[in-house]
Amino acid sequence: MQAISKNADRLISLWDIMNTFEAFKLARFTKDIEKLRSQCREGEDTQNKNTGLANYPAQKYAIKPTVEFVEHIVAFLRDTIVSLCSEIGLTHSMTKIMLILHHLRVEENPLIDMSSLDADLRNVEDVIIAESMDIKFVRVDLNLSGYIDNESLFGEPVKKSFPSAVEDIKNAGNCLAVELPTAAVFHLMRVSEHGLRRLARKLQVKVIDKKQLCPLEYAEWDKVITAIDNKIKAMKPSLPKGPKRQTQLELYSEANQHCLFMKDIWRNTISHTRKPYSSLEAQSVFERVRDFMQFLDRALRVKQK
Repeated sequence: MQAISKNADRLISLWDIMNTFEAFKLARFTKDIEKLRSQCREGEDTQNKNTGLANYPAQKYAIKPTVEFVEHIVAFLRDTIVSLCSEIGLTHSMTKIMLILHHLRVEENPLIDMSSLDADLRNVEDVIIAESMDIKFVRVDLNLSGYIDNESLFGEPVKKSFPSAVEDIKNAGNCLAVELPTAAVFHLMRVSEHGLRRLARKLQVKVIDKKQLCPLEYAEWDKVITAIDNKIKAMKPSLPKGPKRQTQLELYSEANQHCLFMKDIWRNTISHTRKPYSSLEAQSVFERVRDFMQFLDRALRVKQK
């Protein structure tokens, strides 16, 4: 599981899954176990050059196996199967196989016969299959694959202008991809909050709470939005004549209205668990927040005069 543990929060492709969990090896070695079981059950030689299994004289199911045959099974389990389980993190399977290897010491277990060997191999096969079934993956629709681990869902300018929002932008996309719409809206509200507070800092807004100056990162949305609105209103009377300054303040004011709209429609709802969101609703929120952040990026780029 080493490859997965380094990226525990990353969605991976089907090809990554097959490589990380050694799917080809697992399928091949499972087939090899079945061939060894067939030898135990039927007493027939195995002919398979690809697996590297040696040929053994025909054995009858109920009789004692040769020492060489037991040693071959022990080597196969120890050197091949245990190694594979270690690579893909099947720790329970490894423990079970190690116990079986202990039981297969010929000098300590003279009662080994073909039937018991078949049972041991079946147990190995069962425990590997059972533990593999416990590992779950999420299938992402191809139409949503573009959302996965994408830090630029709102465009490169937004990514560069709002680096603190990048993680939430990416997480919102991942939630949309795996069809967790309410979680997506939650992250989208965090993205819009990054934009709101950035706008407040740009305007040098001060928020007063309980007659004390409150850091912007701790101020409530209501108070930040109100402070921004008051700041813009206070700036208007002292504006020098000129279209650029007027355009800038109009942009700031419109950005503030975006925040107010999102707060009333979405943030209060998501914060107070009033309703879950459908995938269609989450997509609508995604588009609205994207438009807001792109708009805000343009507004913040307008030079003051």
